Amino acid sequence: MVTGFSLALGFVIRDRAQHKVDAQVSFPGNSVEIPFETYGNHLYLHGKLNNTITHDLLLDSGAADIFISQFKAQAFNLKSVGNSYISGGTTGKALTNRVKGVTLQLGALTLKDEESVVIPTAETTKLGQYFGRTVTGIVGYELFQQHVVEVDYQHQVLRLHRPQTYRYQGKAKPISLKVQGERPYVEMTVL
Repeated sequence: MVTGFSLALGFVIRDRAQHKVDAQVSFPGNSVEIPFETYGNHLYLHGKLNNTITHDLLLDSGAADIFISQFKAQAFNLKSVGNSYISGGTTGKALTNRVKGVTLQLGALTLKDEESVVIPTAETTKLGQYFGRTVTGIVGYELFQQHVVEVDYQHQVLRLHRPQTYRYQGKAKPISLKVQGERPYVEMTVL
């Protein structure tokens, strides 16, 4: 069972779709808890971005890459390894950079990305205005790709479970979802 959602920001990296290298995700044991807070019906993960504490990592199950704000990329002195176009978000299409050297620590989970995508300052500003809160990064697909994801709103914790050992104990009915092009889709009928 996967519990998740997408903010429908829908950032897509046009020239990376065929060359994406997934981030390395590791954590001890069979599950890990990541604290979050909600703001405006969105989840912001608590963790460290390149060893700097942050509470402004937006969770978006439809985000195909790990995104980092241009401000943080510059503060961490991350070097560009190429350009990309992102479509979606608030501007339609924007030229941006890919960078190496991004590490996220979320609870006991460590996530190292081969290449992360920089969110241009203008786009970050618009996201902040839209959400009413600063966005220093966006993470999603890399967490949802290989794990069972449980969102516990009552305890403000995101739990990732290894699918090989996870056994659902609740009473809710599972809903099948398909992942196509690094985005989750659920089939439904509109009456």
